[in-house]
Amino acid sequence: MCKLNKLSVLLLVSIFSWPLMVSAQVAPQNTAGFEAVPTSPYISDTLAFGTQKAHGETVTSKDWETFLKTVITPLFPEGLTTWEAKGQWQEKDGSISHEKSEMLLLIHQDTPQNDQSIQKIINLYKSQFDQESVMWVRNKVLVSF
Repeated sequence: MCKLNKLSVLLLVSIFSWPLMVSAQVAPQNTAGFEAVPTSPYISDTLAFGTQKAHGETVTSKDWETFLKTVITPLFPEGLTTWEAKGQWQEKDGSISHEKSEMLLLIHQDTPQNDQSIQKIINLYKSQFDQESVMWVRNKVLVSF
């Protein structure tokens, strides 16, 4: 007979109850008292822009502000949120590099035009600031404005 320790039981309960926990988190709540409830799907995109260039230079705060004003804002004039973060990246040789990152949060409707705009932001940032990648995390969300 197989003996289960407390950790094994907790792990099994977590695995089998995970779909219930996730559905409980995204299930519509009682909306009484809310003025606006989204009627169409919204997307939350979070992008992380590294600031360390390949040859030791960095993307300055002024560079980021200019990019935000001239590239991102015209594509998403409805609103956005940014913040500074500290991140790390594993290099191809296995070493870990630490760098300041600029984070961007966009909440928008799920449209091909918005997807193209985000891809444009990523491509322009990579080419303009000599970056290998921009991290892009996407979630479906319920939002009330």
